[in-house]
Amino acid sequence: MLSCTLCYEKMRIDEITSHSRICSAQSQSKNRALLKPDTLIVNVTCSEADIEKASFKIVTRTNLENYNNSHYDVHRSESDCLWLRDNLQELCTECVVPPLLQQTTLNGKTRELERFLSRLCQHQILRTSSLIQLFLTGSDEEIITAKEEFSERQSLKQSPIEYKPSRISTSDKGTLVKCQKYLVSIVNSLSGLINHLRSSLESGSKKGQGRWFKSIAESEPEETYLKTAAQALSKVCDDLEKGQKEDEKLIIGDLQSVLEYIYSCQELLGRVESSVNTFLYWEEEVRVCEEMKKNMNKESSTDLTTRWAEANSNLHAAKAHLEMMYENLSNELYHFDYQKELELREIFIEYTTLKFEQYEKVKSKWEAATVMTEMKLSRDNRAIVFT
Repeated sequence: MLSCTLCYEKMRIDEITSHSRICSAQSQSKNRALLKPDTLIVNVTCSEADIEKASFKIVTRTNLENYNNSHYDVHRSESDCLWLRDNLQELCTECVVPPLLQQTTLNGKTRELERFLSRLCQHQILRTSSLIQLFLTGSDEEIITAKEEFSERQSLKQSPIEYKPSRISTSDKGTLVKCQKYLVSIVNSLSGLINHLRSSLESGSKKGQGRWFKSIAESEPEETYLKTAAQALSKVCDDLEKGQKEDEKLIIGDLQSVLEYIYSCQELLGRVESSVNTFLYWEEEVRVCEEMKKNMNKESSTDLTTRWAEANSNLHAAKAHLEMMYENLSNELYHFDYQKELELREIFIEYTTLKFEQYEKVKSKWEAATVMTEMKLSRDNRAIVFT
């Protein structure tokens, strides 16, 4: 195993040339991007030393004014990354906080973490968060202190009360309802695609048709045509099956990440709907109190006045929260929708390129196998010799 000199990723010797060419191009592209204003780029790697420390190396390049330097190099553990997302979810309820999927392989974890941080860096609100700046630039001691403060807030946090309105003014033509229906539709379609790819990959690995050609070859006692041709076909089948599994697993993981990203958007719409429900509840409560006050004398309305004052205060708070949720909702959904399509575009390009390369590989291998299967039969080498 060797390591790339640019990103320190471990790989086989036969992969180093192609990987270095791609990695070098990506590095040059990122450096060129720094010439653009308001740039924030994050690259995640994991060297052998990082593996021993159970951490990832996070390299940040930026020209944002609130960053003192243009280059930062920190190490963060997997728990640090999960803490960052949990904290952002609590602080930025009006935003679609991207997901961070739990991956089993080191390559998968590195890939997912870089995707997560890239989504944050491309978000016009989240990228300005002091929490993200701390995560990308802070010392280990500062991260520990921030974690302790977060834990204290969580221990004091009370579960929010969800109010169901006595009347609700939504319809099938409402923008929020349309958006929710669209997300449900794309979730169903994307989930179906992921399940199909996953089941196809699993069923394909169980077929193992190469083993049957191998079995035919091994059953031949002599170097017959059947033995030679079956051995060639067995090797072709095995090579093709091995070559596509890991690449397609990465594609499935990428699609799953986009699906979780859509779930995050659904969570935002759920928070918006809850905010609407809270506002409508207290609006109704104020209206009921005012109606009751009209029919009561001053002496008996003390408790009602207190109830009205509390409801009115909660109504103002609910209105302010709802306005905050709606203030940037249009831009938030626009950014999410564009980012979702941008990522799916990249995945589809990678998938079609992968399939094209696989079919080219299949074509060349089957052409070679055709030559082997068209070889002449020998009358001298026989499997059955009856004397």
